[in-house]
Amino acid sequence: MNQTNSPSSLLRRPRRLAVSLLWVVSLYMLGTLSILIFSAGVYVRAVGDHGAWLIMASWSLLTLYAVVGVAAGVAGGVLSAAHRSLDMIESALHAGLSRLPALTQAERESFSVDEARVHYASLVDRMLNQTVGYVSLPRWLDGTIRSWVQDAIVTDFIALCRQRGMTRIPPQEFRNWLLAQGATLALSPVHDQISLWQYALFGLIALLAGGALLLSYVAG
Repeated sequence: MNQTNSPSSLLRRPRRLAVSLLWVVSLYMLGTLSILIFSAGVYVRAVGDHGAWLIMASWSLLTLYAVVGVAAGVAGGVLSAAHRSLDMIESALHAGLSRLPALTQAERESFSVDEARVHYASLVDRMLNQTVGYVSLPRWLDGTIRSWVQDAIVTDFIALCRQRGMTRIPPQEFRNWLLAQGATLALSPVHDQISLWQYALFGLIALLAGGALLLSYVAG
């Protein structure tokens, strides 16, 4: 067994993941706070002699930007850690797929398409318990990844079989498909969704910072 993908190695990864998460969240928080507080500070300085109400509003804006900076930093760090977690889980899945046991006599019978969907969904669930189960993740992330993996692998495989006109699906066909592309294919949509959230978060930070700088330019 590959030592880098053994159960004991996988059990040590959550600790490294937790340390990495703390560093990443701290860096993201420092970055977002620096950007937002700088832009809000420019606005506070620009309206420093424009009346008490406008000064109070500018300081309220600075406080709001500080809160948003902390929240955005935490969110950005968690999203970045989620990407790393998916990479780790993909590695674990590939390791598990490469160690799939030989088919037993009972598993050599082919299934109809509907039977195959149920049977292979159960097989993928057991496979996830043997691979992803070694990695301690937050319940929401574990549930999301399991749902994506199960839906993507089984649904895409059944759709491929239908396109090929297959009415009976032998287990070896599913095993070969899993070994060829299952883990990477299943986790790609999750990576894409996390990237979309990251782009949206960066866009929000840029919009807030740009808005404060624009207001300071108008006030000046």
